[in-house]
Amino acid sequence: YINHNWKYVRFSLDAYDKESYVKTRAVTSRRDFGEVYDLVMLNLKHLIHVKKSAGAKFKVVLGYVVHELNHNEQEMIRFFDDCEEMGIDLIQIRPDFTDAASTRFTFDEIMKSKKAYKNLDITVSTKVVRPYGYGTCYGSMLSTVLYYTNKMVVCCMRPELEIGDLSESFESLWAKALVRIPTVATDTCPPCRF
Repeated sequence: YINHNWKYVRFSLDAYDKESYVKTRAVTSRRDFGEVYDLVMLNLKHLIHVKKSAGAKFKVVLGYVVHELNHNEQEMIRFFDDCEEMGIDLIQIRPDFTDAASTRFTFDEIMKSKKAYKNLDITVSTKVVRPYGYGTCYGSMLSTVLYYTNKMVVCCMRPELEIGDLSESFESLWAKALVRIPTVATDTCPPCRF
C-alpha cells in the first residue's frame, strides 16, 4: 500500500551492519535481533522498489541514533555508501541523549564525506533539547512509531504510550493518538528532538 500524500517513511535502524544492530538491541526470547535486522533490510528494499514502481515522491529516511556501541565513522560511511546505492533519500544522525559521551562525537569524517553523495542527504544534529519550556508534548503529533512487532506508539522515547497495532486501520490508530497525545507530560520525558 502506497499513499501518494506521504512526505516520508522513516526507519530507525541505528546500526551500520547486523553486528552493530544486535549490539544496540537486546535479544528477546521471541526473536533473534539478527533475524530482525534481515527483516528490516528486506522491508526497506521492498519499500524502495514499490516506491519506484508506483512513481511515488515520498522520501525514504533512515534514523541513526549514535552511541558508543554503534559509533564507528569508517563503518558508518561504508554503510551510507550502500544506502545511496540502495535508494535511501536521507539519513538523520543524532546523538543518544541518554549517553552524555555521544553528544561529543565529532563526525568529522562523515561531515567531510557527505558532500560526495549525489542522491543521499545526511543531516547531523548534536542539539540536546532540555528543559523543554512547556508542560505537554505535542511533538508526537508529527509522527508515530511502528515497532517490528506491529505495535504502534506515539513516541519512540516512551514505548508505554502504545495506541494499538496494525490489526486496526491507520486511521483508527491515529484517532487514538490524537486523544492520547495531549496527556503526554514532558516532566516524565527523557531529552528528545522535540
